[in-house]
Amino acid sequence: MTPFRNMNAQNGRDLKSQENGKTMKTMKLVTGLVMSAQFAAFGQAGYDPIVSESKLWSSLSGGYGAMMIECCIQTSFMRFEAGASTAGTGEMNVLVSTDSLKTWKVAGYIREFDQAVYFRDAKNVEAMIYDFGAREGQTLRLATYCNNVYHDMADVKVVHIDTVEYQSKRRKRMEVNYDGRKTDYWIEGIGSEFGLFNSCVGMVGGFRELLCVQDRDSLVYKNMRRGTCYVSKQSVGLGKSIAKDFKVYFENSNRRMKVESPDAGRGLSYSIRNLEGQEVGSGQLSGSWIDLNLEEGAYVLRISEKNQQVFSRQFVVTK
Repeated sequence: MTPFRNMNAQNGRDLKSQENGKTMKTMKLVTGLVMSAQFAAFGQAGYDPIVSESKLWSSLSGGYGAMMIECCIQTSFMRFEAGASTAGTGEMNVLVSTDSLKTWKVAGYIREFDQAVYFRDAKNVEAMIYDFGAREGQTLRLATYCNNVYHDMADVKVVHIDTVEYQSKRRKRMEVNYDGRKTDYWIEGIGSEFGLFNSCVGMVGGFRELLCVQDRDSLVYKNMRRGTCYVSKQSVGLGKSIAKDFKVYFENSNRRMKVESPDAGRGLSYSIRNLEGQEVGSGQLSGSWIDLNLEEGAYVLRISEKNQQVFSRQFVVTK
């Protein structure tokens, strides 16, 4: 911006002050118009709803033991499903699994209207848990949950709104503050970075993190610090590659996997084990797709060279 000329006369200083005021007002107006245009264009691109039968969430919770070492690890999975009891209501069943997708339990009911998400618990009490249509500076009255269990009501202020890119898709992100005590980030189509029902306001100790969100065969969110969609007591620390040039692709719909590496075909072998340690698949890597005859659940892929493990990664098989 071109600087104003210095004026010694009093009327010149008054004029400068007036021009400065007009310029600031103009800048605020232009900035506001640009931001409004950006969010309008973003909104036109299509809102990605939270409530969808095609999505699967995995979240991690646990505590800390001696020397602040993580303990009591548990990964829980969540998905939504239409059922006879919710037909015609706009709701879906909230299904939760804590045993690697082997069994699912109904934890409540969820619906979404005008970018706001509502949860109804087993006691038939419904409350809003997200509002992606809220404005910056607006305060909402929301229910808070911890490990998918209702905890309390809280005043939630929308501090800032911007967009962020996950897996090549730009999504709305909202910075919110719960009762002035806890900051969280909501991501459109994904939910909270603590997990879909894990705001845990006022709870002391432990940790809660969103690990992954899958939409059909696509991974739409991944916790980059953890680098995996499943963590258990037996597998804490896995998923860290010694050979950093491995790329692993999974297709749940076709039940197949492919491992790409410059060393594929040079004596690399793989094995797949369930969380009980039983081997359910093995063979040599060639860079081609490998058919997986696996049931729903969590597994560990290990790649070895001359009987020495060089890579490991956890993965989850869904419907």
